[in-house]
Amino acid sequence: LVGLERFFGIIGKHRYNLALLIIFALSFTYWSIVEPDLHIRNLLVPSCMAIITGQISYLTLIKLKRPSDSGTRLIGYIMLLYTLINCARFLSHLVRPTANNDFYKTTAMMDIFGLIAYLSLSIFLVFSLLMIINQRLLKDVRAQEEKFAKAFHSSPYAIIISRLDDGKIFEVNEGFERIAGYTRDEVLNKTANQLQLWGNDTTKQQLLNTLAEKGVVRNMEGVFRTKDNSLLICVLSAELLQIAGEACVISCVDNVTEQIKMRERLQKLATHDVLTGLPNRMLFFDRFNLALASAQRNKSTLAIISLDLDFFKEINDAHGHEFGDLVLIEAARRIQDSLRRTDTVARFGGDEFVLLVSEIHTHQDIVEVVHKIQSALAQSCTIQHTPVTIHASLGVALYPDHGQELQSLLRKSDEALYAVKSNGRNGYEIAQ
Repeated sequence: LVGLERFFGIIGKHRYNLALLIIFALSFTYWSIVEPDLHIRNLLVPSCMAIITGQISYLTLIKLKRPSDSGTRLIGYIMLLYTLINCARFLSHLVRPTANNDFYKTTAMMDIFGLIAYLSLSIFLVFSLLMIINQRLLKDVRAQEEKFAKAFHSSPYAIIISRLDDGKIFEVNEGFERIAGYTRDEVLNKTANQLQLWGNDTTKQQLLNTLAEKGVVRNMEGVFRTKDNSLLICVLSAELLQIAGEACVISCVDNVTEQIKMRERLQKLATHDVLTGLPNRMLFFDRFNLALASAQRNKSTLAIISLDLDFFKEINDAHGHEFGDLVLIEAARRIQDSLRRTDTVARFGGDEFVLLVSEIHTHQDIVEVVHKIQSALAQSCTIQHTPVTIHASLGVALYPDHGQELQSLLRKSDEALYAVKSNGRNGYEIAQ
């Protein structure tokens, strides 16, 4: 009774049953040893058993309310038969007391029938207990399978299960169909190589090496190819497992392309000017530190050029800020095209640009760079159907001649720039 209650998750109180068993044990002992009396013992046993089996019958047939559980119903019916047989035995011995105190000399048909019934019902009871245990195990397995199936198919990630020996895919989820663009039928019994799912061989080899070494791969970034040949940036995880005694690999693919692009956009916003796309002040400082370290190792010269567009305020006032923004974009493009890839032009704000030119060997080198910038800016162009000619004033400071740090070099280049503006603009000057 207690075991069945625990099996079905019922908390029962058995104070009265424990009291019954104690009374039964004391009484049976007394009528067996102190005053042996088979008749009373024959009344004690079926009466006590009837009470317990009756409770089990009530539990399994009424209290549980599980009409669909055949094993539980069978236990209830067996216990109901136990109860009826015990009641019949009790009534039989009550009406016809046992004349002999030696059980083995008693030939009452009711006792013989009771023993046969007990043995038969015990066999059925074992069978029914095995049934409910198997049904419980089967339900648990089905519940686990259902949980796995729901988790597998409802996952937002692409999940692939393949055999380890030949790499053939034998199951994918809806997430895979959505991300990769293939239907389930298109990929079954095919390998990742046949489907060209790997964006590059590096990703594939890295995953296989890690899987062979550790048996598991966690959050490895790689490239994944879809059915339409689009390349996705994905986070890959994989693990070895056994399915029906066969070594398999379960792989999970999370498409993080948009997150990566968003991260790159945020990083660019943090380090680049929104209008012109040029590096901003923060990125310029970082690049100067790298160039300074290189110049110190190679004992070479750096140039810092401060550049302002001439009469930019007047252009803004005459044509509006939108027009002025287009002028800034055009000027930024021309300045950048005038420099090498290893050089940097940054917008510090308004029409103020700062240039970093490395590997300067002579003053003539920087003069040629300045002339190239001025020539590029001076070429006429048309913006919103309006002819525009751009001129600029430039101030140059050289490392290490005019300073060892960026702030001192910027101050020197600004001083040279203001000197050019004071002398009529549209020119350049190297700091003294």
